[in-house]
Amino acid sequence: MESFRTAAELDEHIQQANLYLGHFYYDNKNYKQAEPYLVRATGNEPRNPQLLLALANTQMQNGEADLALASAQKVHSLPDHKKFAMAHLIAAQVPERSG
Repeated sequence: MESFRTAAELDEHIQQANLYLGHFYYDNKNYKQAEPYLVRATGNEPRNPQLLLALANTQMQNGEADLALASAQKVHSLPDHKKFAMAHLIAAQVPERSG
């Protein structure tokens, strides 16, 4: 893990480091730490529904409803979005949480 963290510190555009660290922190429910790595990873793979969904959920967990909605909508714009129903649930939670 340290090698990925060091790589990301030296060059924030190293995709493997961003993917590894983003998934590591996400899987361990450390959403604040996961978010910057997932943002960078989706920047390199903007049409990757798994990454976008993880980012949307991370943003929702971090209380960033507007960002979560935007990320979930990106999933919905992809051809195979029906496989990722969780994106629809995240999008539905935004107005619910806003009251």
